[in-house]
Amino acid sequence: MQTIYCGKDIKVTKYSTGSDTTFVTFSSWDVRKHPVISREFTSFASNIIYKMGFNQINIQSNKNNWYQTDEIDQAILEVKKITKNSSRLITYGSSMGAYASINFSSLLEADCFIAISPQYSIDPNVISKEDKRWRYEASLLDIKRDYIVSQANKLSFGYVLYDNMSLDGHHAELIGRSTSAVLLPISHSGHPSGNTINKAYGLKRLIEEVANLSFRPDAFIKVLNTSIDDTLEVMYCNLNKSNNKDLILERIEKGLYSVKELAWLMDRVSKSYDNELSVALIKCTVLLKLGSGSLANKFVSCKAKLFISMGLHYQALLELSRLKAPQKWLVKKAILGINNKDEIELICARFVFASDIMRDVAIAFEPIDIGLSLIFMRKAHLQRPHGEFIQLKLDEYSSKVSMKECKS
Repeated sequence: MQTIYCGKDIKVTKYSTGSDTTFVTFSSWDVRKHPVISREFTSFASNIIYKMGFNQINIQSNKNNWYQTDEIDQAILEVKKITKNSSRLITYGSSMGAYASINFSSLLEADCFIAISPQYSIDPNVISKEDKRWRYEASLLDIKRDYIVSQANKLSFGYVLYDNMSLDGHHAELIGRSTSAVLLPISHSGHPSGNTINKAYGLKRLIEEVANLSFRPDAFIKVLNTSIDDTLEVMYCNLNKSNNKDLILERIEKGLYSVKELAWLMDRVSKSYDNELSVALIKCTVLLKLGSGSLANKFVSCKAKLFISMGLHYQALLELSRLKAPQKWLVKKAILGINNKDEIELICARFVFASDIMRDVAIAFEPIDIGLSLIFMRKAHLQRPHGEFIQLKLDEYSSKVSMKECKS
């Protein structure tokens, strides 16, 4: 592996086999990352494509910045220098990386792109008002490299693989009008659709066929349609069909699942509560050993969501305490769902979450119980003793509690 560029936002690494075909991959959106605060660099597809015999260049981001950074311009120039002799260049990514694989395809002079669950844009001014998934990122970023929207990739060719039953369908349609893409809808495959594609067709098979110009969209859809009904995702999306629920429960009981499938299923069940499935999922995850990385983080977050939907808020916090940077809204939701003051005081004594989470929880408790607000603001103050707003609120709560005690 060779690092050919490394900045504050973007890092580019190269794996060379001497092949005439080069894949340029873009890292995906990561639950552990922030739009503007640096985290660790992560890549998409690791070095799998290199192991398949093709050159692989990974463009990595340490933020969920959707590549709206000045450094991407220099990174692309460096990539073009080392790919000028490649007879075939293919860009590849999933979600945020899929957006980038299309968005920068023209600048990279790519012959083809493979985009799994891409977004047309995250700019709320140009996408459906119903899609609020990336509003937080959009509010913090200067989106000035929206080349799909500007029609700069009108002649770019490639394959868009997406769940046409989800919000991604809207993005795919817009991409289809703005590029020369072939749209390949995969119903109920979720976001991103890679896991379903891998099980029903094989991502390596897809990569190799596109690289060798032997990929046939009609054959892909045919194979997919014959095997997709047996995936956990599709069975759950058609839960009212025949004995699908029994089949899912049987798979869970026998351990016929992957960690990705479990995370996906826990997330879905938490939104449309099913007690039987919830209990089965929690039971099968008790002794499950997880590694580290984005998948483990996603798994823990989804399990916490499931606990919350079951009314088991304390257990949800136990899960979230395992993460270095749990999602703030999830922690707040778990804490605010607890009504027992003794249990809340136990939470404050046992768990250490970021000061801004404790601050926001304290404010949320204001109309419910000012005493609880004081407990959480004290916790926030311990972690951020010089925070002016925290100190102001701490004084306010202390005064109100003292007045309340005097009256009683």
